[in-house]
Amino acid sequence: MVLILCDTDFLMKVTVNPLPELSAFLADPDYELATIPRIENELKGLSLSRRPSTARNARTALRTIRESVKLVKQAASSEKADADRLLIDFAERSGGTAIVATLDGSLLSALERKKLPYLTLRNDRPFYRTFTSATYLLDKML
Repeated sequence: MVLILCDTDFLMKVTVNPLPELSAFLADPDYELATIPRIENELKGLSLSRRPSTARNARTALRTIRESVKLVKQAASSEKADADRLLIDFAERSGGTAIVATLDGSLLSALERKKLPYLTLRNDRPFYRTFTSATYLLDKML
């Protein structure tokens, strides 16, 4: 099973505006949405935001984590570490069984440099990059 390890913005985006292509992709039993406790903590902080839309979107993402996103464990010392670094480290240690899902440009650049697979959105279309290929998910399903 491959874990699709989501960052904060990706989770907020796809839980508030579900994408049919992504839902169809995730229906495949070989893939499972996951995140790390640091991301959950970031969402808890954002749920207290003064901006109502940010708080609402963060609460929706937190509800999704409780209902259908696997929370993968980390070392206790990682609670204060940078979330992007934790996602990269997890993907590197996974041996190809984790894909980072992000909208963050700097995280995408770091993943590119390390040749780690990722899932992102381009023009509101899921884009999957493995370094042996790159495709929009809709194209992959055809």
